[in-house]
Formats: sequence, structure tokens, C-alpha cells
Amino acid sequence: QIELEKQGTISLEWLPDTVTEFCISNRKFKGTLDCGKLPKSLEIFSVGENRLTGEFHVSKLPEGILCFDAPYNLLSGILDLQKAPQWLDYLCLEGNRLCGDLVIGRKVPIKILMFGFNDFDCTIDLTSLPFDTEVCECGNNGHHGTADLTALPVYLQQLDVSSNKFEGSIDLTQLPATLTILCASDNTFSGTIDVSDLPPDFEHLFIDRNRLSGDLDITHFPDTMSVAHFEKNAFDGTLTVGNLPDTLDSLFLTENNFCTKRLFENGTHTRSDRVFADFFREGQFAALKTEDE
Repeated sequence: QIELEKQGTISLEWLPDTVTEFCISNRKFKGTLDCGKLPKSLEIFSVGENRLTGEFHVSKLPEGILCFDAPYNLLSGILDLQKAPQWLDYLCLEGNRLCGDLVIGRKVPIKILMFGFNDFDCTIDLTSLPFDTEVCECGNNGHHGTADLTALPVYLQQLDVSSNKFEGSIDLTQLPATLTILCASDNTFSGTIDVSDLPPDFEHLFIDRNRLSGDLDITHFPDTMSVAHFEKNAFDGTLTVGNLPDTLDSLFLTENNFCTKRLFENGTHTRSDRVFADFFREGQFAALKTEDE
């Protein structure tokens, strides 16, 4: 271990080839990163929140690298995951300046993949994510086109596609059984949505700030559901509520145009006092005409 001053300039190309782990996160160092000149024995490289420049090339990383963690720097280049080293299972490049086309592939070994907050302006085929991916975060990019969520990796636990330019319908009926968090806020998804068949251990759904419309039935949430955001859409049909799980802490439905309501209260699953606080405060839910009226 070597103690380094905070800030200043660092020349990464002079690191000895025997170095296996290098961590200088949040030190504000300046310097140029040349992936081809990193130590040959390097396994863990963590340099987040510095001011490193250079062009990222996943194909030039050391053959035995396991973790490449470089969020919030000034790295440029494209992301071609098909050329990733065979042992790389953690790749974080959030908050850089990557752009151009994105190349991914099912046989890539990466389990944790984070590349949001970059300058991409391209489509992304989510059905081509690596087989073993457990976490994928690509929010706050410029991804456009449709988002097919019907053939995601079977072990996927978290997916963030928020704040992009996705459009068209969104199918939540064939999500992986392992998925617990889905963030799809702030896109232009449209049409109706079915949340009656979410994964059994699902916890957090963020689908707010889209253009979803029609009816909304939230009577079949999983028993683990904790947070659900539907606000700022264009729902204009019937809101059906009931059988909400005791785990549900937050439910946001404001700034929609529901025309009628159906309310089912079953034993302890009434939750109105707490999870509907925001909806009741403006009198929107209470003011809705019931379907039987």
C-alpha cells in the first residue's frame, strides 16, 4: 500500500506489472488512462471520481482483470463488450463521456454492468445483455427506440433504463424471476401496462413520467412490494386498488387522469392511511367516481 496525496497528477503507465489491486477513488487526480499500459497482473482497478482522461478500450484491459471501476471521470470512447477479458465480471463507467454505438453480447462474462450518465445516442438491445448479468444500469443516456423486457438475463436483479428516449409499449409480464428493482422513469413509454404478474420477490417499480394510459389495476402486487411510482403519466381509465401488501411503503399515483375507481379492502391490507397519503391530500382519489356509481 502506498499513501498518496489528494489531488495532483498521476502517471498510471508507471505502475509495476506486479500490482494486482489499485484503488484511488475520490482523490481528484488528473492523468491519462491508457488501458493497454495497465499492470499485466492487475485484477482490481478502482479509480472513481477523479479527473482521468483517455480513450477507454475494454479489449486492452489486462487479461486477468476482475473489476474495472472508473465512474465519474472524463473517459471517452465507445463500449464494445464483446471484446471484454474473460474474467471481467464488474464494469462501472458511469458518469464519463462514452458515446457512439454500444456493442454487447450474451456470452460476455460481466455480472455487474453500469454505464449510465454518458453521452450515448444509440439503440440498445436489452435482450442481448450478457447471460450472467445481475445488475444493469444504463439510465441517463440517450438510448432510443423500444425496450424489450421479455427476454432479459435469467439472473438479473436490478435494471435501470430511466431518463432515456425509449418509446412504445413496455411489457412487464415476462420479467426474470430474480428481478427486484426496475427503474424506467422519464421516457416516453405509451399504451397500457399490466403489473399483475411481477416477479415473486419484486420490491421497487419506477414507471413514472411516461405516457402510459388506460386502466391501472394494482390488486396483484407481490408480497415483497415496497415502492411503486406511477405518477405523471396519462392514465385515463379505471384505477383498481386492493390487496396491497403490508410491505408497501410508498405508492405514487398523482398527476394522472383516472376517471373511475374500484377499491377492494381485505383485512389488514387496507393501507389507505399511509400509502395513499399523497393521493388523498389533493382529494383526487376520494373525488373519483366509483365504478358502481
